[in-house]
Amino acid sequence: ILDLFNASSEEYSLIFTSGATASLKCIAESFQFLGSGHFVYLENNHTSVLGMRDVVEKNGAKVKSLSFNDAFEIFENNGNIPLVTEETNNSLFVYPAQCNFSGLKYPLKWIQDTHNGILNSAINGKSKWFVLLDAAGFVGTSPLDLSIYKPDFVALSFYKMFGYPTGIGALIVKNSSARFMEKVYYGGGTVSMALSSKNYHVKRECLHE
Repeated sequence: ILDLFNASSEEYSLIFTSGATASLKCIAESFQFLGSGHFVYLENNHTSVLGMRDVVEKNGAKVKSLSFNDAFEIFENNGNIPLVTEETNNSLFVYPAQCNFSGLKYPLKWIQDTHNGILNSAINGKSKWFVLLDAAGFVGTSPLDLSIYKPDFVALSFYKMFGYPTGIGALIVKNSSARFMEKVYYGGGTVSMALSSKNYHVKRECLHE
């Protein structure tokens, strides 16, 4: 699957999910905002992204939406933004590679711009930025080259990619960003060991397991 996106296993890991919605939910539950981090999303987003808001608020994130016009003004008019190295908090920007409603394809260069801190102007502060790209509708008709564009997280639906089967998708995670995810649940073979007599377990070291 990673080969379809020109991605290597050294840089990215693939986690199978029940679909794009489950992938988005996984990030909402596991992403560590640290302190006063922000959850920023486009108003033209999938309903499942809107569903992330309540979850991330409970995790301490401040939620902010960007309209179509606001987003393009920030990304197209702000020029080059110096890289922010401060890591006092983590913020997450979620946007679709392609709008489900209008079919508009948003610029993939926004990924690097976000990493460089361009959205600090939207929150009136400084943060370390991560990008969750909803590529479910995009990759069915357009190539996504992860050797060029490097989002931290990518949500996929195999049904939208291949037309079959339903109920399966994936979350692609950049390995260097995996340390900012914290599992909130374990079961089956996702742990190396677990005690029934005490609330103690050891998670597997490999993210996709």
